[in-house]
Amino acid sequence: AKLDGVILEVGLGGRLDATNIVDNDLAVITSIDIDHTDFLGSTREEISFEKAGIFRANKPVVIGEPNVPQPMLEQVEELHCYVSRRDVNWSFKANEQTWMWQSNKVRLENETNSTYNNYTSGKPREGCRKSQSQRMHQQVTSQPMN
Repeated sequence: AKLDGVILEVGLGGRLDATNIVDNDLAVITSIDIDHTDFLGSTREEISFEKAGIFRANKPVVIGEPNVPQPMLEQVEELHCYVSRRDVNWSFKANEQTWMWQSNKVRLENETNSTYNNYTSGKPREGCRKSQSQRMHQQVTSQPMN
């Protein structure tokens, strides 16, 4: 079957992961933590280099890690990737009841998360019913937030 899109989650690192056989159109790095040190290295710099192994030349990269280690930025530059970075090109804020994503042109936010609120109050079924009938409000605006 012909697919319009596929999202593959890299299981371990990136450079040596089996999913790296796929020639991706977009790479997303959500965070860089000290984990799997036996395979990826013991520092954020070593781990970031391994994770950058999913980057492809001249392809877009989205980095959600606010403090990007230098080796990852060097891979972006070496491969001429089109990069979009958290707190540089866009921002994301969340608390227990709301979230907000914003770039310099677009802002998305919700007013309340009824599923989360009701689930944490011990009423998951009620929360699910409410979330089906009260859809999340998203606001798109060209005005940047202060």
